[in-house]
Amino acid sequence: MFKARTKLKLQRSLFRLLTRTRFLHPVLRLTWPAMQLRVGGHTMLLHPADNVTERFMWLRGTRREAASIGRLTVLVAGKRSLIFDIGANCGAFTLPLAEVAKVGSHIVAFEPNPTMAARMRRNLALNGLANRVELQEVSLGVRDGQAELWIGKHNLGASSLLASDNTIAKSVHVPVRRLVNFLPSSRPQYDVFVIKCDVEGLEDQVLCPFLEDVPDASLPDAILAETKSEHLWGLDLPGLLKLRGYIPYFDGEDGNTLFLKKTHP
Repeated sequence: MFKARTKLKLQRSLFRLLTRTRFLHPVLRLTWPAMQLRVGGHTMLLHPADNVTERFMWLRGTRREAASIGRLTVLVAGKRSLIFDIGANCGAFTLPLAEVAKVGSHIVAFEPNPTMAARMRRNLALNGLANRVELQEVSLGVRDGQAELWIGKHNLGASSLLASDNTIAKSVHVPVRRLVNFLPSSRPQYDVFVIKCDVEGLEDQVLCPFLEDVPDASLPDAILAETKSEHLWGLDLPGLLKLRGYIPYFDGEDGNTLFLKKTHP
């Protein structure tokens, strides 16, 4: 155990040293191997060289959005839950939520980036959770169709339908679906419904059509949305959340805001 900790410490020190030299970054992304580590009680196969979320977990040994994850796990723990993880990345949110939710829960993770979807499948399998999570490799938006998903050059977890010249490495063609399409027909069987949405500035495009379309009985009890990119929104998501009875309850890491339905106990 001591040797393993020492080796990990040396690996982290070497990685930090190499990342200080900018011209080495492309080499690191191509050559630095995936590293397996226990994070928050889960076994994760992490790729620190090309994804900020995975890099944080590998370097720190904890999840980057631990407080936000903790708030959601408290809401679903021991309950038959309906959970939508939109922008699932490598599974940082999905794994702990899937583990604590009651058997019979319906958990859908949305991750359109093929590379990240494959990594998430691996992490689910490593923790015996593959059968508990439905992984949808689609983007979500205002209407069904097709679109270009722009892959981040330095951060695969920052892929988006919004193009940004200084972060793009390539794009892939992906299906786009409306979130309402994934809503089960019978909501009453679930004790709690939770949505987490982090889609790099298009949270309004995902959530507004859903909040406009669904009846009160089908609304989520809680929505955790990344709101730091509100300046990019073209739709009035804050206004619609207020109209449908949500109040901001908690401000988390990376601009996350947890909204609770007023009727939530």
